[in-house]
Amino acid sequence: ANFVHLIPTLSTNKVVIGNTTPALFGYGSKLTVYNPTGNNDTAFSVIQYNNSTHAINSTALGTGFAINAVNKNAALSAYAGFFDGGLISRGKNSSNNAYGLIVKDNVNTDLLSVRNDGKVGIGTITQTENLQVQSSSSTAISIVSGNTAQSNFYFGDQSFHFRGNIQYDNSSNTMNFWTNNTANRIFIDNNGHVGLKTNNPGVYDLSIFSTSGNSSLRLNNNLSASIGLVVSTSNVGTNILSYENTPFDFGNNSVIFMRAQPNGNVGIGSLSPAPNSRLAIKDGHLQSQQTNAPTINGNNGTTATFWGPNGTDVTGIISIAMGATTAAGTQATITFNKPYNNVPIVIITPVNNTYAADAVALNHVYVVASTTGFTIQFNSAYANPSYNMYFNYIVIEGN
Repeated sequence: ANFVHLIPTLSTNKVVIGNTTPALFGYGSKLTVYNPTGNNDTAFSVIQYNNSTHAINSTALGTGFAINAVNKNAALSAYAGFFDGGLISRGKNSSNNAYGLIVKDNVNTDLLSVRNDGKVGIGTITQTENLQVQSSSSTAISIVSGNTAQSNFYFGDQSFHFRGNIQYDNSSNTMNFWTNNTANRIFIDNNGHVGLKTNNPGVYDLSIFSTSGNSSLRLNNNLSASIGLVVSTSNVGTNILSYENTPFDFGNNSVIFMRAQPNGNVGIGSLSPAPNSRLAIKDGHLQSQQTNAPTINGNNGTTATFWGPNGTDVTGIISIAMGATTAAGTQATITFNKPYNNVPIVIITPVNNTYAADAVALNHVYVVASTTGFTIQFNSAYANPSYNMYFNYIVIEGN
């Protein structure tokens, strides 16, 4: 059978192998190998035993492809080529105007390209970054690992690839950001709690930890004149400090109820305390509250008690019930619940009471103060025994 046909009638000689009617193939190739339907043999095989030379070498000197492989079978598993052992694709040069590899779909849409300058494009051939993923709709990249494994995205330089890392741990559903090869720069647990320099934020939305003994948070903006607001804490103290020459406000329910001016003056209910007022209270009162009241005792035959609400180390009303006989000296002793650092100033004034007012007016009564309390004393025996005297007192500590 004539299965090898030479066709010398054409301007250039052509060869057809495996078919008796070579005219069916249109003589498109110098060599045509025909493998009929039902024949499972490979149509064309090349075996090269010399491993220093190429088994097949195809060179195109024109603008056409050196190799054009087409699989016209409609099955999705039918491919035009299979490379077992690896594939090397090399571009013509190292510039950015040509490609070492381009992958397209069946309607010629660009799917993947590797430019000669090494930049890779997915969904584009006009990439400007080392890797560019592009789509006319939403774009996504997945890094998928085992159920109990970690997914990592490393950053570094040529000498060390692990300078930085973004890590997701599937076993704990946590995310960890590394810098300078150190974990827990930013840590997010499975409940969304964030830790800075700690992987144990607890139940707090944001937890800041430091191994230097001092944790701090800074707030500033492009108009800050200095370093802004700093909140810091350490084993020796906690600070909320503004470095700006501006008022420091405290408020609630969108209302400012206290303002500290740059000069240190504080207004409560007032946003503009007077220049020389270290503390200004507007539309309100100053109240002293104390869980354990100071102790009070009568002396020289008197009975001394706090009248009305319990007194405090700062203010109160004292009732002194005179005995049947009176004597000069101490009439009442008040001992502070908490001592003062310096001897305070104690001011007493008579309540609406004739006897106390007379004692003050006649300079019969005076106060002796110490850091632990004060006494109310009479210069001489009071002339009207068996009466009660009532005194307001205010305690102010100086330097």
